[in-house]
Amino acid sequence: MPDLAASGGAVPDLAASGGAELWQLRQELRGSLRVQRQEPQQPGDDGLRPIERQLAEAVGHLRAEVFPARPGSHCDHCEFARFCPAQTSGTVLT
Repeated sequence: MPDLAASGGAVPDLAASGGAELWQLRQELRGSLRVQRQEPQQPGDDGLRPIERQLAEAVGHLRAEVFPARPGSHCDHCEFARFCPAQTSGTVLT
């Protein structure tokens, strides 16, 4: 729990992001720890941060049950190829 007395009684914004850091621990990469920092995302004109827009779009697709086929090399290992609208070989029409 934050110390409210130390902050002058103000309640801190616990939902505010401080950014992120990716720590790459592999010693083989030039023999030292590599840290990649990402600053907090800033809201756009609509008041949403990019991650919030991406999540809202994903939720919209799930609720609308919209799952567009995106063919690529990953199709070689897909277990749903026979049901995929992007795959036409071997399909049977009734």
